[in-house]
Amino acid sequence: LSTVITRTGGDASGVVTFAPTTGIMSYTPASSEPGGSNVTVIYQVCNTLVSPQVCASATVTITVPLAGDADGDGDPDNTDPSKNDACVWGPNQVLANTLLTWRNADCDGDGVTNYAEATGADGDVSTTGDNTNPKSACSLNLSQVTLVATSTGDCDGDGVMDKDEINGLD
Repeated sequence: LSTVITRTGGDASGVVTFAPTTGIMSYTPASSEPGGSNVTVIYQVCNTLVSPQVCASATVTITVPLAGDADGDGDPDNTDPSKNDACVWGPNQVLANTLLTWRNADCDGDGVTNYAEATGADGDVSTTGDNTNPKSACSLNLSQVTLVATSTGDCDGDGVMDKDEINGLD
């Protein structure tokens, strides 16, 4: 090849690639780059067939798109550990951004909706004393059971599955 393209700077922290034959640049944003922000990539193009080499530099400004939330769990796709599984989310989950499908689902199978667990018996996420963990079937307020429990675990170790105890089938 007689043309070499090299990234030389900029504040973009994602992955920059250049197609060597076309010069087309591709950019994959880092999870730490918030959607809607602008980042820059500075690059240099050099013709290596001549001596001395002829080079030129340029700066590209990229607007990082909003990440979206394919599974509706309130954790943007760019930070979600499993962007297509609503029952897997990370510390970047924002409860206010969850979709109704996530809110009404029961990730841990204890018969309590995810939203009811996250907001507790008083419906207030900020009063954490009565909030339970939507990822743990062993963490629930029995008064909030509104769905058929499906958990096959045995939280209290008595040999009876949680779903049978919660649904009253034991």
